[in-house]
Amino acid sequence: MKNDQEAGYILPITVILVFILCAVIAEQTRYYLSEKQFFAAETTIFQLEELLQVAVVDLKQKNREELLSTSSLQYIHGTVICNVREIDEETLRIILQAKPKNGGSRYAHFLMNTNEGIITEWWEVTR
Repeated sequence: MKNDQEAGYILPITVILVFILCAVIAEQTRYYLSEKQFFAAETTIFQLEELLQVAVVDLKQKNREELLSTSSLQYIHGTVICNVREIDEETLRIILQAKPKNGGSRYAHFLMNTNEGIITEWWEVTR
C-alpha cells in the first residue's frame, strides 16, 4: 500500500536530469563536429596558400625560357598547374591553379616582369 507521504518526486527529477545531460552531450557533440569541420577547412586554405607561395618563389628563380615551358609543379602537399602567356618582351601573365591532395583549389593570376622579377596585379580566387 502506498503511503500518503510518498509524493513520487524522484522519477520526475531523474527524468529532468537525464534530459539536461542528454541536451548538454548533444550540444557538445555539435560543437565538436563544427570545430572539426572548421579546422579541416582552415588546413585546406593553409595548404592552398602554401602551395601558391612556394610556386611563386620557384617561378621567380627561373629565367624567361624556363617560365614559358613550365606547365606544372609538384610538391609534397599537392600540385600547382601553371599557365604562362607572354604579353610583351618583359611581361608575362601567369595563372596558377593550386590543387592540394585533400581537395579544393585556388587560382592566382599575376603579371611578372621577367627583367626585374617584380610581380604586379596579383589576385586570387578560391573555389
